[in-house]
Amino acid sequence: MVYREQLSKIYKDLKEQKSQLLKERDFLPEGYVNIRSYNNRYYYTWQIPKKGKQKKPFRKGITNNKDQINKLVRKRYLDGAIANIEDDILMMENVLKEYKDIDEAAVMKPFFQKYPKLKGGIHYGNMTNEEWSADYRQVVGLYEEDLKSTSASGRKMRSYGELLISSRLDFYGIPYRYEERIDHPGVNRVPDFTIRRPRDGKIFYWEHMGMVEDGVYLNDNIRKIKQYAAIGITPWDNLIITFGQADGGMDIRKIDAIIQGWLL
Repeated sequence: MVYREQLSKIYKDLKEQKSQLLKERDFLPEGYVNIRSYNNRYYYTWQIPKKGKQKKPFRKGITNNKDQINKLVRKRYLDGAIANIEDDILMMENVLKEYKDIDEAAVMKPFFQKYPKLKGGIHYGNMTNEEWSADYRQVVGLYEEDLKSTSASGRKMRSYGELLISSRLDFYGIPYRYEERIDHPGVNRVPDFTIRRPRDGKIFYWEHMGMVEDGVYLNDNIRKIKQYAAIGITPWDNLIITFGQADGGMDIRKIDAIIQGWLL
């Protein structure tokens, strides 16, 4: 299951990071830096706790040795970071130990062992991404004269920006519906794209605001975003908002970054 894989990767990355920090710490001096102030000046002492048959700890003034001071400051950071990572590793070990998979085989294994003939029922109502993408009706009568462009998947679209976004969604295999009306009481809005994220089925809405120089257009979109927020469709959660450039251009790299960061 994808969530277990992600948790395992985090756990592996933490252990690798701890290993790298330990290697770096091995090249730094023992002990720590002690700092005291006198007459608005700071004085630095290198201290190593006593060990073995030593009668007292080692102390050496290093006020004028900036390199040694920096090494000891770096070591203080490493000690703190390693302690935090060790706590995180322990936490991840407990998470992985207690985590319960939600895939069909894990959840339904006891049931299907008892009723093997009912295995087909688990897929009832499921749609493939392709089926979901095609199973809707695009809003009709909404400025149809502006639907002048055709996407790679054959959909009629009204703006250059929407055409580019759809081309990148198609490129990455992200299923979407174009101009499907929001089915919620009191909200009569039609987002540009309704998207189903392939890895977990989460629904996102993508609004592309192309006419950035049109104040009336932007104000209407502000009202639209407020209506979305009232029904739980919010930026940084399930609402993506992009803007066209004033000169009408688009930066495909930004579109790709959004898709890679949110939808893959």
